[in-house]
Amino acid sequence: MYINKKIAIITVIVIFLILLVLSLSLFFSSRNDNDVEADGLRNVNSNESALPVTDNTKKVITEIKDVDITTIRKITNNEADIKNSAIFVVENMGSYSTDTYDFINLRNAKLLSTDEMKGYIDTLISSYQKNSQNNKSYYGVTTKALSVEILTPENIDSGGPVEVIVSTQRIETMGENNPTSGIKYKKMEAEVIKNGEKWLVDSAKWQ
Repeated sequence: MYINKKIAIITVIVIFLILLVLSLSLFFSSRNDNDVEADGLRNVNSNESALPVTDNTKKVITEIKDVDITTIRKITNNEADIKNSAIFVVENMGSYSTDTYDFINLRNAKLLSTDEMKGYIDTLISSYQKNSQNNKSYYGVTTKALSVEILTPENIDSGGPVEVIVSTQRIETMGENNPTSGIKYKKMEAEVIKNGEKWLVDSAKWQ
């Protein structure tokens, strides 16, 4: 009887020790997990922390930079340059008057024109000069571009020719003492090509 009682006491003590060990193990394990999670959060929010950088990470970052700089910006700049060149030439070529000194607007249009387009503008100037000599009454027209549409964007990368349509408003004034004015809306079709670093108008005609 005494032996059984002793065995029971020992058994209780052993069970108590096992439970104590298990409790302590769970406590420290939970604490370590929390510490790791907290350290992870601190590292993420810290300015000094950084994600692991591998060769693949560097490759992706490099590819993104290449696309942003050499593709998106290139296309955007080319489209803007094409439209600006077309607007400049169309507005200047379409604006003149009989009393404008030496048809300066038409001559300005040659600044963003190819040699072929310059020849066409020179022909226009000669024609207007003859009309001015024969007609003593005043005539003037001011052309303003309203919008530009690129019809063949697929030709941009190859340097053109890129076809564009420029929609314009033209205000015409005629007569000396009692001048009359009228407004017309016309479109000009132009071709723009790349020459060096510039986009130049190679041809232009009213529709």
